[in-house]
Amino acid sequence: MHAPLTDETYHLIDEHLLKLLRDGAVLVNTSRGKVVDQEALLEEAETGRILVALDVTDPEPLPPESPLRGLRNVVVTPHIAGMGEYGIKKVGEVTLQALVDFFAGRKVKNEVNLEKYEILG
Repeated sequence: MHAPLTDETYHLIDEHLLKLLRDGAVLVNTSRGKVVDQEALLEEAETGRILVALDVTDPEPLPPESPLRGLRNVVVTPHIAGMGEYGIKKVGEVTLQALVDFFAGRKVKNEVNLEKYEILG
């Protein structure tokens, strides 16, 4: 899942929705930690019936003593999505092209609409 954090998405994934996941489902959160109710997620993950991959947590960083860290069915990464060699190269290329286009007076590809900034993921 990947969603922006807004009033509407705060704890969007709650106890009810987590219980609807079928056995063996994989929940991947690459958005914002508070989109998932962390307590409900811990409770469901402790059953072992789902797999969980978290690139974001609530709180972030996840404290070393968090019970999520000790579960065999949970993988926690330090909010690094896109930070591999390829991701860093692509970010640089896209940024450079955006600057070239902007200063040449051309439309910038994937320009951010600042009127919608608060809801962007």
